[in-house]
Amino acid sequence: MAQKYEIGDLLGIGSTSTCHRCIERSTRRELACKIIDKTYVESLWDGMLDQFYTEIDVLKSLHHPNIIRLYDVYYTAQKIYIIMELMEGGKFII
Repeated sequence: MAQKYEIGDLLGIGSTSTCHRCIERSTRRELACKIIDKTYVESLWDGMLDQFYTEIDVLKSLHHPNIIRLYDVYYTAQKIYIIMELMEGGKFII
């Protein structure tokens, strides 16, 4: 993942993940990277990771202008990195 993308500024924090701006190294295109700590999520909510895997499968299959596009997913022993379209113009409360 680190060879293809550069993780940047924190965009937001949710109850199960953080979202960072990221840059695709080859094109310099700005994207978003949702990072899920698998150990943390499973320690708090049994079975929640299954919902993430379902979300990932659904987003992989959808290509519509009104739905955020998923580009890549990377899995490590501790984390899931979801690379997706960056949506700008909203308000974030951190």
